[in-house]
Amino acid sequence: MSMGTLRSSPSIVVLYLMVCFTLARVQDVASQEQDLFFPYGSSVGDKELPIEDDTGIELELPATISYFPFFDQNHRSLYVNTNGVVSFLQNVVQYTPESFPLGNDRRIIAPYWADVDVTNGGHVWYRQTTNDTDLLKRATDEVARVFAVDFRFEPFVAEWLLIVTWDKVAFYNSRTGRVNRENTFQAILITDSVYSFTIFNYGELQWTTGSASFGDKETGLGGDDDRAVPAQVGFNAGDGLNFYSVPNSQTDDILKINTTTNIRKPGRWMFRIDGKEIEAAGCQNDLDGNLRISPAQVIMLGGDVLSISGPCFDVSSDVFCRIQGYEIQASYDFTKDPFTVRCATPLFMALGESPVYLSKDGGQTYNYTGYITVVGMDRAPPRVVPSQDNDVLRVSWEKDGYPFTNSLSEDDVHVDVFLYSYTEDPNTNEVRLKPVLKIADNRKLSNGFDSLIRPQLAEPIDVGIYRVVEHGAVDISQPGISVVMGVPGTDPSQAPIPSMWSMPFNANPADDQADSNQWCRSWGSAETPLDLSGDNLPACPCTLRQAQADVGAFEPYPWCNQGASGDEKCPYRTSVVHCVRARRGSDQGRGQLCCYDNTENIVLLEDNYEGGSSQSHFNGGHAPAGYPGNVPYLSNFLGDRVPWEQCCPRTGYNPSSCDIYRNKRPSSDCKNYLPPKPAAVFGEPHFITFDGTKYIFNGYGEFTLVSAPGANLTMQGRMAQLIENVQATGLTVATMRVGDSDTIQVEITDRRKLDVWVRREARGAWQRLGFEQSGWWTARPRGAIVELIGAEESQGVRVIFDQGTAFEAKAPAGASAMAVKILAAPALQGGTTGLLGNWNSDPSDDLKAPNGAIFSVDSLANLHDFFGVKWYISRSDSLFRYDISVNVSTINRPNFQAVYTLDSTLTEEQLNSVCGDSEVCRYDYQKTSSPEMGTGAEDAEEDYEGTSNDTTPVVSCGFLEAPQGGSKSGTVYLSGSTLEFSCIEGYERTGSASRQCVQGVWQGNVTVCTPPQASMRDLMLIIIIAAVLGGILLLALCFLCVICCFRRKKRNDKDHADHELRTISTIEGIENGALVTTPLANDRTPSSNSSIIDDPNYEHTLPRNNHHDTAFPFADTGYMDMRGSNGEAPRRPARDRQLARPVDGPDYRGSAIASRGPGYRSAEEAVAGPSHAGPSTATARHVPSLSKQPKTRAEENAYDDPLEARQKMEKAKNMKGSIFKDPNTSHYDSDDSSDDEIARIKRKIRQEVEQEEEDDR
Repeated sequence: MSMGTLRSSPSIVVLYLMVCFTLARVQDVASQEQDLFFPYGSSVGDKELPIEDDTGIELELPATISYFPFFDQNHRSLYVNTNGVVSFLQNVVQYTPESFPLGNDRRIIAPYWADVDVTNGGHVWYRQTTNDTDLLKRATDEVARVFAVDFRFEPFVAEWLLIVTWDKVAFYNSRTGRVNRENTFQAILITDSVYSFTIFNYGELQWTTGSASFGDKETGLGGDDDRAVPAQVGFNAGDGLNFYSVPNSQTDDILKINTTTNIRKPGRWMFRIDGKEIEAAGCQNDLDGNLRISPAQVIMLGGDVLSISGPCFDVSSDVFCRIQGYEIQASYDFTKDPFTVRCATPLFMALGESPVYLSKDGGQTYNYTGYITVVGMDRAPPRVVPSQDNDVLRVSWEKDGYPFTNSLSEDDVHVDVFLYSYTEDPNTNEVRLKPVLKIADNRKLSNGFDSLIRPQLAEPIDVGIYRVVEHGAVDISQPGISVVMGVPGTDPSQAPIPSMWSMPFNANPADDQADSNQWCRSWGSAETPLDLSGDNLPACPCTLRQAQADVGAFEPYPWCNQGASGDEKCPYRTSVVHCVRARRGSDQGRGQLCCYDNTENIVLLEDNYEGGSSQSHFNGGHAPAGYPGNVPYLSNFLGDRVPWEQCCPRTGYNPSSCDIYRNKRPSSDCKNYLPPKPAAVFGEPHFITFDGTKYIFNGYGEFTLVSAPGANLTMQGRMAQLIENVQATGLTVATMRVGDSDTIQVEITDRRKLDVWVRREARGAWQRLGFEQSGWWTARPRGAIVELIGAEESQGVRVIFDQGTAFEAKAPAGASAMAVKILAAPALQGGTTGLLGNWNSDPSDDLKAPNGAIFSVDSLANLHDFFGVKWYISRSDSLFRYDISVNVSTINRPNFQAVYTLDSTLTEEQLNSVCGDSEVCRYDYQKTSSPEMGTGAEDAEEDYEGTSNDTTPVVSCGFLEAPQGGSKSGTVYLSGSTLEFSCIEGYERTGSASRQCVQGVWQGNVTVCTPPQASMRDLMLIIIIAAVLGGILLLALCFLCVICCFRRKKRNDKDHADHELRTISTIEGIENGALVTTPLANDRTPSSNSSIIDDPNYEHTLPRNNHHDTAFPFADTGYMDMRGSNGEAPRRPARDRQLARPVDGPDYRGSAIASRGPGYRSAEEAVAGPSHAGPSTATARHVPSLSKQPKTRAEENAYDDPLEARQKMEKAKNMKGSIFKDPNTSHYDSDDSSDDEIARIKRKIRQEVEQEEEDDR
């Protein structure tokens, strides 16, 4: 056809364009189907439904597949229907779709529920597969791409597929029209028996409504007829309440579903369908909303990478996360993972819930919020593990699942390994993780380990941690990760990065005892002993069984745990088999460590250096967060674990060093310990109250199990019928709240055994807990901990509240009722009511109704009607979470006809083979005909009995120490135990040799060891020896004194004799009897053959100046005039007169020089101190004799007093004139001289001098 023909025929042009468009559309649809649809048809082995209208076929699942979960119900079969439906429980032949929700067990998966009629055209193909590896992998990859957040740590692997394809199917009565319209769509069901998914693929869709559903016979559309019911797409639980409907269902716009999508692939919709609610894949274009985050739990050191989904992202999105004050740019790969962004976590300073905020506009607004739980380092297996063999260090790391923000394969990843130090500085309030050494550089992640010679540190560190990071992400010169006063540092190098950490370890040298002793002494000198007075630190349990049973107050210590894996369960402890630590810190942020030996008794540090002790820092952290001493786990390790290792094990348990630690961290005995009290609900259902009363109550509904208004504690339970047509009920849900804590709900399910839900009271929202990385979760600071217990096949849940009360819930294998055991804290005694009774140690009033009436267990019917059902709770008092599918109005059924009689066909042999002599097992087995219910009840009762025995109170008298100078035998301080005391040899014991603990009081008297007393004979011998030695010492001292005195007397006599030889003054030169002294000139010192008396020029060689009134050589003083007020020298007794001697300077000798030379002062001035007053007019005073004062001339020469000699000379002068040479005038006054007298005096003095010189020689 030519173009001219087309121009001349407009109708032909239109027709031509329509044909071209149709062909293009067909080609597009064919291409889309090829990309979206899984292979189908007879050529790939599909089976076909019969060519019939409104028909279907039931399919049984292969034996290798346990279940197909749908709406939280497990199914072993399903139906494929012609009318665009896959159903469960029954075939759906209804051709006109109804609006969801629907009841009557119409459990439906509807890819396109409409009135299909294959008799008018088309085929319905189906096939199951468990061995087509290509298709299974294709399904697995699609789930991984779309649900990356949900299955990041537990990757889903498809094990079974059902592929159902409605191939070009027509609608009912379509052949009456001129155009035959067709639809092609496909449903793919995927499961691994635990999780299940559905993919809806849509090809060409041309109709929505069959004519029997009031659709247009020509177009197959609803048209203008209000009665028309277009196709329904979605899911229905069959309970009349729970459903999911795809937008535009039952409208003509549903025809456009092949151009829309929820996973960014037009024509494909995808859902997760195993849970109680349908989870649509993809994202939501809301302006704000909640985030889905994986993992839900992260390690406190940071480095985990969060996968976050919820809002829709595109290539222009500038995504940031804000966590703990850090703003972190997210990683986003639109092509490979269009629904998920990733952010690395920072260092956390507190455990518990932490919000995560997300921004799509570069951090300007954070409109999306999610939550993660921060867990301690000991709550998740470490991803980096160091080991050491001699001097070879080996560092291993996880190869799979490295927390990268991109999608590199592990072969492309290279990593560095660093050693970090952890320090706390109380002066600056800083905590820091600092890189100190690069251990390995640019290693392949796929290697999984690196070995090297143990490195030596330039400076010692106390706490080390290994970190694996992407190559080049950390530089050794960087300051590390710092938090000051709880505020993170701003250095760019502190930005969170993907990383893996080891557990912390003591980085001090392990084989240097001397260094450890020095370390311990230094630590002890700086550490203040703990003052435990007034602190509410919990007391240790007395026995190992109490410690293991009291799960509400204590937990296993990770460094000494019987239940730990590996050979070395208690490093450094050989006499201790297990330790526990307190779950709650004291008001001052302290912890408690309690250890036990193989006798199951507590080991105190005072008796054994391997024992437990008080802890300066609580392992769970303390407020304010981020301060030194308050960091979870690390502060305790640095401040308590390392000092114990350094002071005790690494010193070889040196007593002096261990005592340092013991004095700083004293042990707590168990004298004040009070155990919890157990109660239980299990089976069909059996109740055991706190005081031990046992009864059966077949209630149906929600009841108060325990109420303790004084502690603001409430625990509620929901009981429901277990088996249809059997009048038996069991506990299916338990929920509890204490004070202002979050509400914790545990419920039994067919698929996951137990689900744990938490109502975050601050947000008023329920959250189902996942345990991807750790079997531990905490709601701190709102006071609840949840942890998984038991092996996987019999896994249970333990819930602990800060108040100390806990409960454990288990799902016995094959049973449909939970077993719950509650351990009430001691504070609840005397204050509980409810189905579990009044805890007051009096079983007679346990079964007390709310109105105060008390009943017995004799009549179960009366007990049911007048006690049990009276504890129904109202909706306003309910703590429960309700599924959409739950009809709240029908939960409580007070008119339920409970049956307590047994009508069973079981034989005694059958009962014995299953239950033996267990009464609870036999009852439940007969009542339900389920052996699993019987054995589950038996196990639960045995568990309760064991806990009840283990928590029986014991009485302790408290610690007794050994007496000084003695020892004790025995370290058990419980009632009935006896301690023996002995003293070391020679010491005398007073008090009791043994003391027994009776009713909390030690019998007997305090034992004292007294040092030995000496005998009388020994005492006398000691006295005699001491006297002899004392006498000898005294004689020796006296002899020495005599010698010293004799030598001193001879020296003084010689000095004074020299003075006398120089007394040559005239009578006028002696002024008022004041004898003046002057030193000898250095060049005039007399020799043995010379005398100053024979040297008439001697005095002229002395230094002269005009300084007057001096008698001692002190440069700053004058002297004291010794004349009286009348100008005459006063007379005094000879014993009071004394000559002055110099205090310092050269040897001084006497002289009668009249002129007063410089630097002299009198004897009185020498004692009294310096004088600057010049000539004094004061009279001479008596100076008492001092030990260092010179003796008087009278004392020196008693046989010839110098004063008397001067008096004689005066008298001679008066009679005959002067006989002395005047040194100032250099002439003799010969008037009235007496040569005989002078000569006599000279001879006498010379003789004395010569005799002294002879003696000296």
